[in-house]
Amino acid sequence: MKTLDLKEVLASEFATVNLLREIGSNILHELSQHYKEYMCKLRYVHTDEKYVHLIMDLAAANLVDIYKHLPGNVMTESVVCQYVDRLAHGVDAMHTHNVVHRDLKLGNILIGMTEPHYPLIADMGLAKQVGQKGRTHSVFFGKDDSIAANHYYMPPEIAANVCGETRGLF
Repeated sequence: MKTLDLKEVLASEFATVNLLREIGSNILHELSQHYKEYMCKLRYVHTDEKYVHLIMDLAAANLVDIYKHLPGNVMTESVVCQYVDRLAHGVDAMHTHNVVHRDLKLGNILIGMTEPHYPLIADMGLAKQVGQKGRTHSVFFGKDDSIAANHYYMPPEIAANVCGETRGLF
C-alpha cells in the first residue's frame, strides 16, 4: 500500500496529474494484466479526509530497503543477474507498447512476496505512452519544457540537454 497526503497531492498540480495518470491509465492497466510477472498492479484506490491509499500487489519491500539490510550491502551475482533479466523483460514489455516509465529507480522496484521473489516494476505515475520512436525530448519534458522525469536516473543524452553539458553530472 502506498499512502499519500491528500493536502500535498491537491496542492501540487504535478502530484495530482501523476496520481490521476497512475490510477486511470488504460495502457498501464493492460500492461499490468498481460505482463503481471514484471509489474506491480494497482488494485484499488481509497481516499479519506486526509489520505489517498493506493492498494497494490503485495510485495516484500523495495530494492532500497532490501539493499540496506544485506550483509555488507552486497547482493550475489546470481541474484543481480536474475533481477536485471526480469527488469529488462519488464522494460521491454513497456517499450513494446510504446510506454516509457520515466521514474525507474531502486525505490520503484518492489520484490514480490512469493517464491522466487522476482522484482516488480511499480509507480507508473510518470509513465507516458509515446507515439513516435526517436522523439526522446517529448518523452522527458512537459509542454512547458519542465522536466517530467527523475533527473538522477535520466539518460545521459537527455540530461546533457537539461544541464547543457554532462561534465560533473555523473
